[in-house]
Amino acid sequence: MKRLIVAVAATLALAGCSASGSPADSPKPSARVTSAAPSSIATTAITASPPAAPEFVVTIDGSHKTKDFDGKPALVVDYTFKNHSEEGATFIVAILAKAFQNGVQLESAFVVDDRKYNPGQGMKEIKPGASIKVQAAYVLAGKSDVSIEVSESLSFDDSLIASKTIKVK
Repeated sequence: MKRLIVAVAATLALAGCSASGSPADSPKPSARVTSAAPSSIATTAITASPPAAPEFVVTIDGSHKTKDFDGKPALVVDYTFKNHSEEGATFIVAILAKAFQNGVQLESAFVVDDRKYNPGQGMKEIKPGASIKVQAAYVLAGKSDVSIEVSESLSFDDSLIASKTIKVK
């Protein structure tokens, strides 16, 4: 939705520009200066609009260790995904959740034998105003802390929606 608004605004801004005008077509400035009474001076107030509310809110709720299908250690991270946009959305499309160990991004884990893990929740569409608990799994690359960074996937803004450091035990 933000991209559509930006595209429409850019199109309208460009439509207002005209290459047909030339300096010769412009009115010539007057050499005579007149003063106006203060009550007849037009003023334009420029006000900053309040920042827009985020379309999506994500919280990082917890985690647990498990193993992936190859038996490698993995970390399952629990998220809550809230949709404040005007349209239905899914976590896996709207959100980019990354995990890092020692500054290197971790691979997604394929977990098959963990009763606490439910990867399908992230694919469910939720309507505006709704929220859902989702999980994502990452293959661990050691025992150092894991940094989680969450951002909007289809946004021009690179700012994080949520972040958390998780201690690996």
